[in-house]
Amino acid sequence: MTTNKQTASNAAVRALLTLLGEKRDLAVLGLAPGELRNKKIKARLREEFQGKCAYCEKKISEEAGHIDHVVPINRESAGLHMLGNLVLSCETCNSKKHKSSLEDFLKTKSAFDAERIKAKLNKRAKDLGATLNSAELKEFVNDLYTEISNLVSTRAEKALTLLPRPTKTTEAIAKNIQKKVDFDFSEISMRFPIGSWVVAELDGKVGEVVDYSLQGDKGKRKPYVTFVSVQDGKPYRRSPNQLRKLKRPGF
Repeated sequence: MTTNKQTASNAAVRALLTLLGEKRDLAVLGLAPGELRNKKIKARLREEFQGKCAYCEKKISEEAGHIDHVVPINRESAGLHMLGNLVLSCETCNSKKHKSSLEDFLKTKSAFDAERIKAKLNKRAKDLGATLNSAELKEFVNDLYTEISNLVSTRAEKALTLLPRPTKTTEAIAKNIQKKVDFDFSEISMRFPIGSWVVAELDGKVGEVVDYSLQGDKGKRKPYVTFVSVQDGKPYRRSPNQLRKLKRPGF
């Protein structure tokens, strides 16, 4: 379940991995950051791979072709945006590989082709100084993700207090809107804002509030708060009366 703050956290992680990769290639290979962007990197990789996809080795037309990160540039894999981790890919392979590791993606090929392509790309990465996918880097990236996620939540709650109160006209319009919907969640959202942390009194599950909903038969529906548990990452619904707000998980 993706929230706006998760989008912000993922963007921050990607920005870090891009900046870190560019700085590394500048220091080690002497490549200016601009050499790893847009038309320049595509032209460089097209020449290196002779216009063929790095994964299936089929010829790619001049107009087509994608730049792919062999080790995905996300918090799970912590791949860097650097020459040794960038390859030319056809649209089909780029779409199928997506967030998969090279090993998992190559399982779709014959054992001989998989080993040959893997060996070739791993040697290239090593030669270009791109084998940097350490456990420490992954931990660092995940810490950044959590920090940005918490920062966005905290800032959003504070920013709400800076917004002006609705006008009388807006309040009148709101009443008309509520006549056409099943429930007014404004009071519950003030108690448990999106992004706040809650604990369920009955089973002790702790999580982050992501949504609200109505449950039950029509005419007898009751409001529920949806939160994503920190224990197992799954969404749960609980009645507001069963929840208690927390400052942070575990507190």
